[in-house]
Amino acid sequence: MALGVAALQAIPALADTVNTGFAWTIFTGDLVSHDDENELSRDYVEYTETILYDLFKRMLGTGPVYAALGNHDTYTENYDHVADLWKHEKWLPGAAVQLAKKHYAAYMVKRMDGLRPTPGFHSSNHFNYINMTNPDVSGMLRFLTDELQSAEDAGDRGEMTVGFANADG
Repeated sequence: MALGVAALQAIPALADTVNTGFAWTIFTGDLVSHDDENELSRDYVEYTETILYDLFKRMLGTGPVYAALGNHDTYTENYDHVADLWKHEKWLPGAAVQLAKKHYAAYMVKRMDGLRPTPGFHSSNHFNYINMTNPDVSGMLRFLTDELQSAEDAGDRGEMTVGFANADG
C-alpha cells in the first residue's frame, strides 16, 4: 500500500497538476493482490476496491477515473459493486453505471471532447468460457464492437482499455 500511496503522491508533482488535478485519468486495473483466487474473499476484494478508489479520488483530483478491471479485480458477480463505486465517486453518469452492471463492468462514456473511453473485456472473466460453442456468451465483445463502431460513425475517438492476464494466467 505504501508504494501505491507514494506513486499517487508523486504523479501530480511530476505532471505539474498539484493545484489543478487531472481532467480525467485512465486506470488499467489490478488493484487487488495477486494471491490465488481461493485465498481471496469477496469482502477482501470489495474492501480493497473501496479504499483504493477513494484514495484515487482524494489524490488525483476531481476529474473522473475511467477504470478497467484487471484479472485480479473481480470476485464472482462483483460487477454491481464496482459500478456503484464508480457512481459514488462521481466518475460515471447513470447510463454508464447501468451498462457496467449489465456488461460485466464494461461501459462507455461519451465525453464532450469526442473521446469515448470504453473499458471492458478481460481474459480472466470465467463467465466468457461457459459455453465454448458461442464465442461471445457474455455479449461483451458485441458490446465493445458496437460501441467502437458507434464512436467511429459519429466521428468520435474510441478508446479501449482492457485488462488481460499475463502469459502464465
